[in-house]
Amino acid sequence: MDTKDSASPQDQSLNSTDKPVTRRRYSKALKRKMVEATLGGKTSVSIVARQYDINANLLFLWRKQYRDGLLGETTQATLLPVKVNASSKPVTTMPSGSLAALSSDDTIEIVLSNQHRVVVRGSACQQSLLTILQILS
Repeated sequence: MDTKDSASPQDQSLNSTDKPVTRRRYSKALKRKMVEATLGGKTSVSIVARQYDINANLLFLWRKQYRDGLLGETTQATLLPVKVNASSKPVTTMPSGSLAALSSDDTIEIVLSNQHRVVVRGSACQQSLLTILQILS
């Protein structure tokens, strides 16, 4: 029996010139860059995946991780719902850093995401309003 011909299947799969297959590793910064390229509707996930030679399913996984904050700091802005009451008159100019420009007839209504509601009628102390908003949010 010749020992050359009786090599095990494991030995035959790896020759001395073959390199072991290793997983590619991507930094969080590169993952964020790829994910952010798919946001905004300008480029599809499949196109970005092809550009970086990765599977689109992997990019979808990273998008979920991005939304969950697992890829570090995101540049995605958080949008808040705004409702404009047609009967109220808009304030067109307001001095920087001051709510004193509001007259006694003006009203500002702020509804926070946790459904707390703050109504300011007339002028208000900016520091007091800031403190109230920080406590309620």
